[in-house]
Amino acid sequence: MASVGVSEGQILQDALDHHRAGRLPEAEKLYRRILNRNPNHTDALHLLGLIANRMGAHDAAIDLIQRAAKNQPRRPDILSNLGLVYSMTNRHADAIVVLQRAITLGGVADIRFNLGNAYQGLNRHSEAAAAFVKALEKAPTLADAWLNLGISLIHLHQPKEAIHALNQHLELNSFSSRAQAMKLHALCMQGDDAKVAQLYDFDRDVTATKLKPPLTYTNINDFNAELEVQIRSRPGLRSDFQGVATRNGQQALALQVEPPPAIRRLETALRPLINDYISVHGKDIDSGGIGAAQGRPYTLNINATILDTNGYQESHIHPNGIVSGVYYVRIPNEIGNSPREAEQTDDDATAGWIEFGRPGSDLPPVKTELIRRIKPEAGTVFIFPSYLFHCTIPFQSSEPRISIAFDVQIM
Repeated sequence: MASVGVSEGQILQDALDHHRAGRLPEAEKLYRRILNRNPNHTDALHLLGLIANRMGAHDAAIDLIQRAAKNQPRRPDILSNLGLVYSMTNRHADAIVVLQRAITLGGVADIRFNLGNAYQGLNRHSEAAAAFVKALEKAPTLADAWLNLGISLIHLHQPKEAIHALNQHLELNSFSSRAQAMKLHALCMQGDDAKVAQLYDFDRDVTATKLKPPLTYTNINDFNAELEVQIRSRPGLRSDFQGVATRNGQQALALQVEPPPAIRRLETALRPLINDYISVHGKDIDSGGIGAAQGRPYTLNINATILDTNGYQESHIHPNGIVSGVYYVRIPNEIGNSPREAEQTDDDATAGWIEFGRPGSDLPPVKTELIRRIKPEAGTVFIFPSYLFHCTIPFQSSEPRISIAFDVQIM
């Protein structure tokens, strides 16, 4: 710990040690201590800005890093991080300006990568792709540059080249569900039905299981009733979230952290189903990282969603998982009373159902033969690859639709 008589240089070194080890509160205190002595200390401003950005305080991060850049306008690392934070706040045009200036001072791969992301944020995919290519010329193992290059090439309607870039990413990160989702999309664009089927076959890849009530519960309805109570009483249940797919509803995130009793029992009930899924699909599926997950320890990330009337979830994937699933706690009568078989394109007949296979709205459309809708039922769990796009059809009801989603994350 730094004492009163320690120099700024030593305090900065101690702060960096904390920062690199992930002890952000300790690093923040030392950076602020330096700034109390010297309010214009460039490194303390810059590094404190990075911590603010990491904690989601993007406006404070921009202010701090801007001050650092004003002090030393020829530091490409500071300009690169300023551009990064600009992009994270959708100020992509501002990001491009500072990143182009940073490149003239030292065009390292990270700066080119950040520039590509800024162009991508403005849907300027030709320029984004060019920036990613230049980044990869300097750093061929920069995995995310391959991924984002593949995404831009999809938007440029170059599926063959996109698949090559995505495969390069998967060589470096075999568990990348986002890359698998983009690869599946590119294969659909290319019309390669055989390779599409390797990554996605609905009847093979989406399993539905009626959960047995855990011990001490008379029936599944009693278990679900307790789950609902514990979800609704969870600290942090909120509707003002950003960056997630839920609309007209509430979410409780990270239920696996200090889980209430019913959530612990649900996880215990889910693990044998997940293990069976990984075992079977590890043999059947060559891609997706599912096979590589066999025998490896994993954690479950668990989130709950309460959808109100007109609620839905936009088409999305689970980029941090290998295998994902959803368990239904409560289904409104309007959904439960709908016929199990319905015309797949009839939004009224399938209101509140889960849909698989429709890509996100930000991607070029592909053929609809892969799209399938299934009626959810309370007490049922669906398990599927994390890279498979899925959504909820909007519904109207005075009752909520409550579900619990989970992701398998390799340790």
